[in-house]
Amino acid sequence: MKQKESSIFERALLTSLMFKFFIFLVYFILVSTFSFAQKASDYYVRGKAKFESGDYAGAIVEYDRAIALSPKSSALYNNRGIAKSKLTYYSDAIVDYTSALLFDSTFYLAWFNRGNAYKEILKYEEALLDYDQAIKLKPDYKSGYMNRGILRSLLKDNNGAIDDFNVVLQKEEENINALYNRGSSYLTLKKYDQALTDLNKVIKLQPDHFKAIVNRGICYLERDMYNEAIIEFTRAIGIQPSNGEGFYMRGIAHLNSSGVTSSAFKNARNKKIVWENNKKLQLSCSDFEKARDFKYSQAMEMIATYCR
Repeated sequence: MKQKESSIFERALLTSLMFKFFIFLVYFILVSTFSFAQKASDYYVRGKAKFESGDYAGAIVEYDRAIALSPKSSALYNNRGIAKSKLTYYSDAIVDYTSALLFDSTFYLAWFNRGNAYKEILKYEEALLDYDQAIKLKPDYKSGYMNRGILRSLLKDNNGAIDDFNVVLQKEEENINALYNRGSSYLTLKKYDQALTDLNKVIKLQPDHFKAIVNRGICYLERDMYNEAIIEFTRAIGIQPSNGEGFYMRGIAHLNSSGVTSSAFKNARNKKIVWENNKKLQLSCSDFEKARDFKYSQAMEMIATYCR
């Protein structure tokens, strides 16, 4: 009888010990899991802080640590990709964005960011596909339309670009970037009235917008309004006096207003006579030389052709 009671006691004790071990094991797993998540989160927070302070290399280190603990986090891969893009490691960034999309194909920001990286390495068709997908996932994504519009203009699809800029401007009618880029697309299409309307708005909103002023000057130049063009290019030079483009374009305006063509320079003697008797040609050559001094390469051909 005593032996039987002892056996029952031993079994109860063993059951109790096993139950306590099970409780301990569950507790250990829960604590370990919680600590694991906390550490990944900590590295993420540190990475974000370093990124915002401009320490992109440091941010990558922190995101590396976070990804080692949470290897299926789309957000971590996306953020590390952004940091790599900031350091112009575009191919490596594309790998990260692709990893983010592997774990979450609906992550529109990863599509958008990969499109940006493809654009930087001149893979325009791949970039366009990614922008398309980002916009498909988030149809009201203004930055997606903006960047796709810029890309379309690079691909010579200016009508498509204008459509994208129109979407941005429907949401924000005084968006300077959209107005400028739409104006530039209109200029490329030789729609000078529409281009001037947009460029005038840009300059009203931002009077020192160098490129808008230059492009407005080009609109005048294309319409043979040389004095107006010269005024615009002179204004641009005042804003960026070390930018050769302003001098080059003013040189073109002076040259066009001079009435001189390359056929007038049949030999060196004719070139000297024409140059000495044409004040506007002299002004254009002076501007081309300044543009050359500021490393504006297109000026070299004009100097060789028209200047003594």
